[in-house]
Amino acid sequence: MLLVGVLLFGSCTDLDDVNRRLDNLESEVSNLKSAVKALQTAYSDGKIVTSVVPLAATDGDRSGWVITFTDKSVITLVNGIDGKDGRDGVDGKDGADGKDGADGKDAIAPMLRINAVSNHWELSDDGGLHWRDLGVVATGSDGKDAVSPLIRINADNYCWETSSDGGETWASTGIVAKGKDGKDGDAFFRQVTINGDYVTFELTDGTSFMFRMASGQVVPRLLTMEFKAEDNPVQLFEDVGCTIVGDSVVECWLPSIVDDKQLVARFTIDGDEVTIGGELAMSGNTRHDYKTPQKLTVMAAREEKDYSVYVHAFTGLPVLWIETKERAEVMSKEEYVDAKFRLVEDVVTRSAGDVVEVEGQIKGRGNSTWLFPKKPYRLKLNEKTGFLGEAKDKAWVLLANYADKTQLRNSVAFYMSSISNLDYTPRSHFVEVMLNGRYNGTYQLCEKVKVSDDRVNVGDEGYLLEVDARVSEEADGRYFYVDGIENLISIKHPAVEFDDIDYTFIRDYVKAASTVLFRSYFTNPDRGWQKYLDMDSFVDWYLINEICKNSDAVFYTSCFMHKTRAGKLKMGPVWDFDISLGNVDYVTNYDPEGFWIKQVKWYNRLLMDPAFVERVKERFDYFYSRRYDIIMHINDDAKYLRRSAAENNNRWGTLYNYTWPNYDIWGSYENEVQWLKNWLLQRFEWLKGEFDGM
Repeated sequence: MLLVGVLLFGSCTDLDDVNRRLDNLESEVSNLKSAVKALQTAYSDGKIVTSVVPLAATDGDRSGWVITFTDKSVITLVNGIDGKDGRDGVDGKDGADGKDGADGKDAIAPMLRINAVSNHWELSDDGGLHWRDLGVVATGSDGKDAVSPLIRINADNYCWETSSDGGETWASTGIVAKGKDGKDGDAFFRQVTINGDYVTFELTDGTSFMFRMASGQVVPRLLTMEFKAEDNPVQLFEDVGCTIVGDSVVECWLPSIVDDKQLVARFTIDGDEVTIGGELAMSGNTRHDYKTPQKLTVMAAREEKDYSVYVHAFTGLPVLWIETKERAEVMSKEEYVDAKFRLVEDVVTRSAGDVVEVEGQIKGRGNSTWLFPKKPYRLKLNEKTGFLGEAKDKAWVLLANYADKTQLRNSVAFYMSSISNLDYTPRSHFVEVMLNGRYNGTYQLCEKVKVSDDRVNVGDEGYLLEVDARVSEEADGRYFYVDGIENLISIKHPAVEFDDIDYTFIRDYVKAASTVLFRSYFTNPDRGWQKYLDMDSFVDWYLINEICKNSDAVFYTSCFMHKTRAGKLKMGPVWDFDISLGNVDYVTNYDPEGFWIKQVKWYNRLLMDPAFVERVKERFDYFYSRRYDIIMHINDDAKYLRRSAAENNNRWGTLYNYTWPNYDIWGSYENEVQWLKNWLLQRFEWLKGEFDGM
């Protein structure tokens, strides 16, 4: 109606011209509505403006603005129709062509730009032929914020004005925005204001739209990222939202296993443009291969911001979500961090979608393994919990298996233990770990070795010991030496103090066993070592570690023993096999041939007793007869982990690269597993020949 008023009452004496304008009015209004709708859509999509150029009012055109966005799209906003009375010439004459220019010429809207040399805002009042410096810095310098000019139309004299102090004061440019008698037609858009990093478009009805300006002041960043099913119909049946973790990592989980990760992503940014893998990316349009982590870069003028994008496929493993309090990092092996744990199960364990939720604490664990990029952890829960069908307990560990590219060596040893005569084998399951929203790789969720009815069951008065070369710094007197064992023996249970009753009892018992073992009568079944040491556990523990050629099992570390108050000392449980089964570059230990555990003084002495040797040969033949069962166990685990191994490698990049103390690099996950199986079968055959010859 405002436009109709202008057409009918704008001092227009040419009736034919009025009729022509009335005929075009419907399309004029339609175009204005389309422009507003386009502006609303751009606002909803979070688009960012790169430039706002005012339009000059010329014959047949309308004054307004041309807006360009970072995605190269353009919207033209047009004001009302020019008046036709030409009465505004300041020199007392009518405008030569009937327009409302101050000197009888067409009104010219101002244009703003940044001078690339001086870095100052400049203004032109002649359509860009000449520019004058406004004295306003466009981008920050010397650590100070830049001040961008504001522009507006003075409601009294209809001249363009600028402000260089955030709107405190205004200065006229002397450029007429529309006729002083209002005969230019009512402006559909009231004003455009550029303020710092933002530009605001205000309509005459009070509606306004604020957009971020893509300039040197914009700090580039990724706001959102997702994969829409409509863009990726082959790979996806539902939309996948991504999580921006911290300020440089993007985690995306596909709902199912896919071999093809050539995907189209949609994203919103603060900035001008995006590259993915070094190629220019258009939101909802450009396809990239996310099979390996991709580098996403957001660019804005002179700045860039890089992100690492990880696109994971659901691997079939249970997923353990760990959220620490205030997302604190787990930095220490000594200090716990409060955390919440949520395990979502898979179909292999009990039923898909089952959830276990519990609160507790988490800290680091391990010795050399703690120094690796992928950290192992210890969990202490507030209440007894069984994650995947195990007996409930508060103490659990997450084995990282970083140095073991197959991630199977601990599982192989645990399987051998489970078919042995050992009293207890730690139960474990493979899980994917999400730590504070970020995928942290494949882990082995395992029972912590401790005294309890369902773990090392030695009763209230029993003992759990560990031979550990690193124990001295933290044992607080809960350790002792014995002849025949070079490293310290730590008392893990019960809690003792130096020289108290429990400490003295177990120390004296182990010393007596070691003393007798090296006496001349040590083979006597009543007076010798068998009076103190349990034959079956010492034999099976020896064979499992000897078959695996476990580097740490030479009574160096993680060598556990246990004893009820009245019973004999037993070996076990087995523990820590990541640098075993040929996965070590020691001069002799990678070779499937050669004895390893036999060098331990206790075992070297035990193997001098014909009774012990006879039992070793008997039990080795048992394990030898089960060697293909062990190989099948490896195959089953490898098949179960094949997708997870790929995702773990995407996270940590261990395949095809050396990781201490690997003997060699075999390439793919399948190659690593095959080499493990070949090594184990060669080891069995070499030991078979040696034990048969004893």
